Amino acid sequence: EIKKHLIEAGEEETDHLVWCKKRLDELEGRSSILNPIWYAGSFAIGAVFGNFGEKVSLGFVEETEKQVVAHIDKHLNKISPKDKETIEILKTMREDEDLHAQQAVDNGGEELKIPTKKIMSATAKVMTSTSAYI
Repeated sequence: EIKKHLIEAGEEETDHLVWCKKRLDELEGRSSILNPIWYAGSFAIGAVFGNFGEKVSLGFVEETEKQVVAHIDKHLNKISPKDKETIEILKTMREDEDLHAQQAVDNGGEELKIPTKKIMSATAKVMTSTSAYI
C-alpha cells in the first residue's frame, strides 16, 4: 500500500514538472538552472529520511507536501485572475499535494518535530528565493 502510494505520488510529481515546463514555454518563461541540483538534493534528503523508518519517512512526505501547498498558495495569490490556465494547473497541483500529505498520514506517518519542520521550511525558502534569481 505504501509503496503503491509513493509510486503514484512520484508519477504525479513528474506530471507537475511537465505541466509547469509546458506552461513556462507557452509564457516564454524559463525554469531555474538550479532545478537539477534541487532535484538531486531533494532525492538525497528523501533517501536519508527513508532510513529512519516508515513512520518518519511518511512524516517527511506529509510535511514536504504541506509546505508545497503553502508555496502554491503564495503563487495563486500573485497570479493575475486573467491567467486561468496557470491558475487551473496550480489548483490541480495543490489538490494532488494535499492528497499526498493526507495519504502519508493515513498510511501511518508521524508528525515531524518542530525543529525538523523549521529546518525544512528554511531550506525551502533558500531554494525558492535562489531559484527566483538564477
